[in-house]
Amino acid sequence: MTLAAGSKLGPYEIVSAIGAGGMGEVYRRFTCSGIWRRHRRSARGHALDRAPDSLAALRSRGASRFARLLPPAFGRRSLLLRVCLRWSGRETPRAASERCTVFNRVTVEQLDHLVYAVPDLEKGIEQLEAKLGVRAAVGGRHVGEGTRNALIGLGKGAYLEILSPDPGQPLPARPLWLGLEGLSRPRLTAWAVKARGLDDEAARARMAGVRLGPVEEGGRKLPDGRLLSWKFTDPHIQVADGLVPFLIDWGTSPHPSATAPQGITLLALRAEHPNPAGVRPLVRALGLNLPVTKGPRAALIAGLETPKGFVELR
Repeated sequence: MTLAAGSKLGPYEIVSAIGAGGMGEVYRRFTCSGIWRRHRRSARGHALDRAPDSLAALRSRGASRFARLLPPAFGRRSLLLRVCLRWSGRETPRAASERCTVFNRVTVEQLDHLVYAVPDLEKGIEQLEAKLGVRAAVGGRHVGEGTRNALIGLGKGAYLEILSPDPGQPLPARPLWLGLEGLSRPRLTAWAVKARGLDDEAARARMAGVRLGPVEEGGRKLPDGRLLSWKFTDPHIQVADGLVPFLIDWGTSPHPSATAPQGITLLALRAEHPNPAGVRPLVRALGLNLPVTKGPRAALIAGLETPKGFVELR
């Protein structure tokens, strides 16, 4: 029996079918946030296997190890959690579950854009096209900030901003923003979330102990000469090395995702930091869920569904 999008299966909501085979059917799904918090270990992953065979018949493929990740109430004999979209059998379930995480749906809906900083825009566009299979469209110039950008849509009203210094502008009085100052290699340096009533949102963040930048106005000159404008918390001020997002409100301006090239979907977003326990409360104070694990340096890692398959961009 094929499961329709939007239908419920235990704690899961089906998003779409991924494929089918001798082992059963595979679906992309969301996990209800309450269950995710209670059964964190079982809710890491992107796909849900609906397996018709008994676990005994699947032990030769290591499926019983996947089943042990599920609480008994979820029906171990009928459900398996595939913790990675393309698990090959050579990676242990524990290792895969640490590498792949569900991106909380509330955060998906609030995400405005990810910032991918590059030293050179043309080279960055070429490299990302080779990696992702979609070519970014030139966005425009941030006059007075010394930067320019290009865009790729990420689905659900979000986009990837490829940001670089603009050699056609003089250097600004203050350092380049969003991680560009001193940048030596391309990387995700920041992310932004949508905010309505930006001043109130920023005030609530301050009351919660998150010191975002002051609310300012921004603008970008489009290739056709039109000016796109917005308000945001000043991204020159990065909290937790850019792992805490800045807030943005586009007002009456058209959202850039509407005209950005499509073909890529954001599936997951996670972070690494030398002090993850210090970062998590700051993100949660904004009502967001960003999994943060220990790593040698601060890093944002996006899991993307692309024409070239699943890609992790960091």
